[in-house]
Amino acid sequence: PLRKEAAGMKRTLCIRPLCRADYGRCKELMAQVHALHVQNRPDLFRAASPETLAAYYRDELAEGERLSAVAERDGVPVGACLVSVKTQAKGQTILAGRSIACVEALCVAQSCRGQGIGTSLMRWVAERAAALGLDSVELSVYAFNNSVRSLYEGLGFQVKSYHMEYLRNIKREERNEHDLL
Repeated sequence: PLRKEAAGMKRTLCIRPLCRADYGRCKELMAQVHALHVQNRPDLFRAASPETLAAYYRDELAEGERLSAVAERDGVPVGACLVSVKTQAKGQTILAGRSIACVEALCVAQSCRGQGIGTSLMRWVAERAAALGLDSVELSVYAFNNSVRSLYEGLGFQVKSYHMEYLRNIKREERNEHDLL
């Protein structure tokens, strides 16, 4: 585990691999991030209990657990980075084969934000991905989430592509002359 003295804090931050038993301990962290998504994109996300979220991530990320991490202070989870490993198109003719660490969620307790925990978790994941010989660490971030996008950009992440949507159910009076319909 990585142990470091957080800036301005006397308590040590410990980052270690996340194990299946940690999903239950981290469910409140995941619930904070999920609530942000539900609030900003209710068309995409439904409210869910912390237990449902813990089960979802535990099942979805079973293969990526070796790269997922939890940050603790005094044995209490204050952050988590949930990561899956994906192999893209090995053996296909038009795409280069790549192995990627995909950050599925970065969660930092609301009371601990701005203390470098998210940065420490992301660096931990990047170091492990490099040690495993993976080609890159990649993630998606919703346009409304400016604070985490700034964190990622500050760590050197760059835009690889834009994922755009056209909402067909927009009322006619809310459209402008550039809209499709």
